Amino acid sequence: LLSPDLKFIEACLRCLRTIFTSPVTPEELLYTDATVIPHLMALLSRSRYTQEYICQIFSHCCKGPDHQTILFNHGAVQNIAHLLTSLSYKVRMQALKCFSVLAFENPQVSMTLVNV
Repeated sequence: LLSPDLKFIEACLRCLRTIFTSPVTPEELLYTDATVIPHLMALLSRSRYTQEYICQIFSHCCKGPDHQTILFNHGAVQNIAHLLTSLSYKVRMQALKCFSVLAFENPQVSMTLVNV
């Protein structure tokens, strides 16, 4: 994911999406390296495909208050909010799904979403 080649990054993210959405992959795997979430946040601006795939990964791997807090503290709300105006229907839907799992039973994230 450090390559300058956008097509390569998109292909890697497609693979990661498949891995992380598999029922046999533990969600905790996404959070084991502290550099992964900030790097994925930085890749959100690269293309509509990076936006779609990263939102899918976050949506699937956000399984409770600890995960919500990690994503929130890394700026998920601010980084994903602008995706709601994307021209791509798939990106908008994945951004909404990501917000729904981030805000689920979480007043802090919910209040931040109200103020975006």
